[in-house]
Amino acid sequence: MTLHAILFLHLLPFVGSGDPPTTFDREVQVSRNQTLEVDIQTGGALTITGWNKDVVKVHVNLRGRDVAACKIDVSQQSGGVRLT
Repeated sequence: MTLHAILFLHLLPFVGSGDPPTTFDREVQVSRNQTLEVDIQTGGALTITGWNKDVVKVHVNLRGRDVAACKIDVSQQSGGVRLT
Protein backbone atom coordinates (compact mmCIF):
# COMPACT_ATOMS: atom_id res chain seq x y z
CA MET A 1 0.00 0.00 0.00
CA THR A 2 1.36 3.40 -0.94
CA LEU A 3 1.01 6.02 1.77
CA HIS A 4 -0.58 9.16 0.37
CA ALA A 5 -3.01 10.66 2.84
CA ILE A 6 -4.57 13.69 4.34
CA LEU A 7 -5.44 12.99 7.94
CA PHE A 8 -8.10 15.01 9.71
CA LEU A 9 -8.37 14.36 13.40
CA HIS A 10 -10.92 15.94 15.70
CA LEU A 11 -10.10 15.24 19.32
CA LEU A 12 -12.73 16.03 21.88
CA PRO A 13 -11.15 15.58 25.30
CA PHE A 14 -13.88 16.00 27.86
CA VAL A 15 -16.11 18.04 25.57
CA GLY A 16 -17.75 20.96 27.23
CA SER A 17 -17.21 24.61 27.84
CA GLY A 18 -13.78 25.86 28.69
CA ASP A 19 -10.71 26.35 26.53
CA PRO A 20 -11.27 27.70 23.02
CA PRO A 21 -10.68 25.37 20.04
CA THR A 22 -7.04 24.83 19.05
CA THR A 23 -5.69 23.59 15.72
CA PHE A 24 -2.50 21.74 14.81
CA ASP A 25 -1.17 21.30 11.27
CA ARG A 26 1.84 19.31 10.09
CA GLU A 27 3.07 17.85 6.81
CA VAL A 28 5.54 14.95 6.58
CA GLN A 29 7.21 13.71 3.40
CA VAL A 30 6.75 9.97 2.76
CA SER A 31 7.89 7.35 0.30
CA ARG A 32 6.07 4.47 -1.39
CA ASN A 33 5.03 1.48 0.74
CA GLN A 34 5.29 3.27 4.07
CA THR A 35 2.67 3.02 6.80
CA LEU A 36 0.66 5.40 8.96
CA GLU A 37 0.41 4.46 12.64
CA VAL A 38 -2.20 6.26 14.75
CA ASP A 39 -2.24 5.87 18.55
CA ILE A 40 -4.56 8.39 20.19
CA GLN A 41 -5.49 8.23 23.86
CA THR A 42 -8.60 10.38 23.67
CA GLY A 43 -11.89 10.11 21.88
CA GLY A 44 -12.55 11.81 18.62
CA ALA A 45 -13.24 11.48 14.92
CA LEU A 46 -10.61 10.39 12.44
CA THR A 47 -10.86 10.99 8.69
CA ILE A 48 -8.24 9.67 6.27
CA THR A 49 -8.42 10.83 2.66
CA GLY A 50 -6.10 9.57 -0.06
CA TRP A 51 -4.45 11.92 -2.54
CA ASN A 52 -1.69 11.87 -5.16
CA LYS A 53 1.15 13.50 -3.20
CA ASP A 54 4.08 11.94 -1.30
CA VAL A 55 3.03 13.82 1.83
CA VAL A 56 0.99 13.00 4.92
CA LYS A 57 -0.85 16.13 5.99
CA VAL A 58 -2.20 16.13 9.54
CA HIS A 59 -4.84 18.65 10.63
CA VAL A 60 -6.08 18.39 14.21
CA ASN A 61 -8.93 20.31 15.83
CA LEU A 62 -8.83 20.20 19.62
CA ARG A 63 -11.65 21.43 21.78
CA GLY A 64 -12.92 20.87 25.28
CA ARG A 65 -11.94 21.91 28.74
CA ASP A 66 -8.61 20.01 28.78
CA VAL A 67 -7.16 21.27 25.48
CA ALA A 68 -4.04 22.62 27.19
CA ALA A 69 -3.20 19.13 28.51
CA CYS A 70 -3.32 17.49 25.05
CA LYS A 71 -0.05 16.73 23.29
CA ILE A 72 0.06 15.94 19.56
CA ASP A 73 3.15 14.36 18.05
CA VAL A 74 3.65 13.54 14.38
CA SER A 75 6.97 11.87 13.74
CA GLN A 76 8.64 10.34 10.75
CA GLN A 77 9.73 6.77 11.44
CA SER A 78 11.86 4.47 9.30
CA GLY A 79 8.72 2.71 8.02
CA GLY A 80 6.38 5.67 7.74
CA VAL A 81 4.64 8.21 9.96
CA ARG A 82 3.44 7.89 13.57
CA LEU A 83 0.72 10.07 15.11
CA THR A 84 0.30 10.05 18.87
